[in-house]
Amino acid sequence: MSARAAAISGLAVGVLVLATAWLFAAAIAGLGVFWARAAADSIRGSRHPRLILGAIAAVLVVGVVLTVLGVELPRE
Repeated sequence: MSARAAAISGLAVGVLVLATAWLFAAAIAGLGVFWARAAADSIRGSRHPRLILGAIAAVLVVGVVLTVLGVELPRE
């Protein structure tokens, strides 16, 4: 294989890798926006939005505290 063919192949692979990474990041961001909007609509439509937000905050705080303390879940 010539040096020119190797350079063109490397460039093509690099472009494909970057395009795939960009599309994957865009898909993840789109799903994040979708789920955030769905959650916000659901919370707005509930009878007790403060209770739901409080429960979400409590779960997050417990998760952070357990992580800081170094607690590990059992593995199967």
